[in-house]
Amino acid sequence: MTDPFRRLSRPSLSDRLQSVTESLAAATIPADVFEIVLNPALEALKALAGVVLLGQGTGDRLQVAATQGYAKGEQTLWQDGAFDAFAPTEDSLKRREALFFEHQEALTAAYPQLTAPPLGVKVVATAVVPMLLGDQALGVIVLVFTEPHHFTPEERRFLQTLAAQCALALDRLALSTRLHQQAEALTAFVALTEAVGLNTDLDTLTQRARDVLRASFPDVFMAFFVPNEGRWVPALLDEAPGDLKRLLVTGLPLDTPAFHQAVQTGLPHFVEHWNSEAQRIAHTGAFSAGVFAPYFQQGQPVGMLVAVLQQEPLWTLQHRAVLTALWRSLGGALDRAEQARQLEGRAALNAFVALTEAVGTETNLHVLARHAQDVLQASVPELSVVYHELEEGLWKARMVSDNVDPQIAATARMGHLQDTPSFLEAVQARGPVFTDGWDPQREGIAHTEVYGAVALYPYFKGEQPFGMLAMGTVDSRVWTSQDRALFTAVGHSLGLALDRAIQAETLQAQNEVLEARTQALEAFMQLTKDLGVQGDRLALIRRAQEVVRSLLPQGYAAYFEPEGGRWWVRSQVGSMRSPSLQALVDRGSIWNAVKT
Repeated sequence: MTDPFRRLSRPSLSDRLQSVTESLAAATIPADVFEIVLNPALEALKALAGVVLLGQGTGDRLQVAATQGYAKGEQTLWQDGAFDAFAPTEDSLKRREALFFEHQEALTAAYPQLTAPPLGVKVVATAVVPMLLGDQALGVIVLVFTEPHHFTPEERRFLQTLAAQCALALDRLALSTRLHQQAEALTAFVALTEAVGLNTDLDTLTQRARDVLRASFPDVFMAFFVPNEGRWVPALLDEAPGDLKRLLVTGLPLDTPAFHQAVQTGLPHFVEHWNSEAQRIAHTGAFSAGVFAPYFQQGQPVGMLVAVLQQEPLWTLQHRAVLTALWRSLGGALDRAEQARQLEGRAALNAFVALTEAVGTETNLHVLARHAQDVLQASVPELSVVYHELEEGLWKARMVSDNVDPQIAATARMGHLQDTPSFLEAVQARGPVFTDGWDPQREGIAHTEVYGAVALYPYFKGEQPFGMLAMGTVDSRVWTSQDRALFTAVGHSLGLALDRAIQAETLQAQNEVLEARTQALEAFMQLTKDLGVQGDRLALIRRAQEVVRSLLPQGYAAYFEPEGGRWWVRSQVGSMRSPSLQALVDRGSIWNAVKT
């Protein structure tokens, strides 16, 4: 006869899951998650040891994240990269399913190439369980046994549930970490935009840029170079090893590959899988990826923002977006500093200061566009200024300066076609376009014969065009270099506002995702707790329905069972919101299942 006290002293698998769920909800670092998951797995199944392997980089390589059960210094399957050849882990991830081998013969039958376990380590039974999060495979949990082991259906479900809980907890921690970093980066970005509005000092501006980079990339190395006597020399340089610092202070040739490529394209040049020999910069073997972002004045390079990573070899889309926004922000500041020296009259300077100050606080682009008009017209009063936004395939005017002819204003508000030549050229250039000798027939824009030259500056959300700032002049058919510099500086300032607004929207959306993930984990914890104490089958089903309903939009959940040739509802949570449908369900649905 079974000793009841012995049975009570050993927790059931359900009890262990409940404990794991409660502990995971309080975990704050990945190491805690791994310990919380591995310990009950080893104890419940009496395994020799366990290991968590996580995907690295592009996900085609696994790396040990944690082990339990091995003695310090003990030879294992998972040292010196030997696990790369352990095919079951690869197959488990590719097939998105758990693999169980109850004895060594089962393992070698499935994988004949494994005539003996790698490194001569004795492994008899093995369980390989993938950690899945939607369509993404985060890694695997592996348990090893030195004796044959029969994996019961309950044990298999137990391990798969553990892996699912581990994946959810890791995702919650990763998202929380990203949100924290992005919040710091956004704070630094706001400080930069405020500095843009108040400073023209290069040291102050580049220091603010450094703050943004460090908040986004903890391992970043940053420098700002300026051309001097045929070489790129640092105006700002992070601390570097002696040999590298001496090389950089001496200056790099203008034709240094990454610098030269950035100058040629006029855009940030992203380098992945850094190769110091190919880049012709000695003492940079510790670097993994770099970006080189150029700055110009009157067509000539005047600066180069350089940021280099020392761990990650690839730039993600989010990395590129942050760096591009930073490049534009600093560029706007440099343009403003140059323009401030060229603007004539106190009114023009005051208008420009008002615009740059608004960039740090205002997110309404229509208001900012009005500030942009003030700057442009304070410098050149006869300029016409229009701000457009893309809506249903048409560029529609949202702000029109008072000196625009009413007929032209009405046409602009109705909208210009997306393929209007000058608009299309600006979108394709992804930067300001200056059209000398305006041709209204070519453009297909009626009543604009009075203009001699037009300039356009496009704005994007991600890869999609969003807004367009336009200015036109009736006094000339050619833009001067001063006109181009003024419009470019103003366009940059509006770009800063859009970038900051998008960053704020993204942070808010990700906060909502984190809240939803936390709610899901709490609901899962409550459900597993109920499963451990509730014995009534329909009560358990109803509790599961209530938990699921709490995570979904308004609706209902129904559970049916067949009886007497009909499907009868046994448990329902929520309203079907249709009396006729509810009545039909309550009467039972005809069972049309075909007997075989």
